[in-house]
Amino acid sequence: MRSPCRILIACDKFKGSLSAIEANTAIAGGIGRQLPGAVIECRPIADGGEGFVSVAAAVLTGEWIDTLVHDALGRPVTARYLIVNSNHGRLAVMELAEASGLWRIA
Repeated sequence: MRSPCRILIACDKFKGSLSAIEANTAIAGGIGRQLPGAVIECRPIADGGEGFVSVAAAVLTGEWIDTLVHDALGRPVTARYLIVNSNHGRLAVMELAEASGLWRIA
């Protein structure tokens, strides 16, 4: 008896169209339709830029905090960060792109 095909999907976002989680889910759906017996695991990844905290939130239990900050042009904007509990106490997980990423500039 053959063991099922095991597939690991680990991709980053498709900037401007899909988050890393959405991209992994879409790929898994396509593979699942073609290989219905496959064991598929999704592990979204991020390079540390835009989308990093969303990927971290998918694997860390935490609380999103909204706060007022300034963007790259000095305008006040609302950005968010994640607070998680770690072995060393509470940890804030942030990404610069939340506040001053290019997506904020028209």
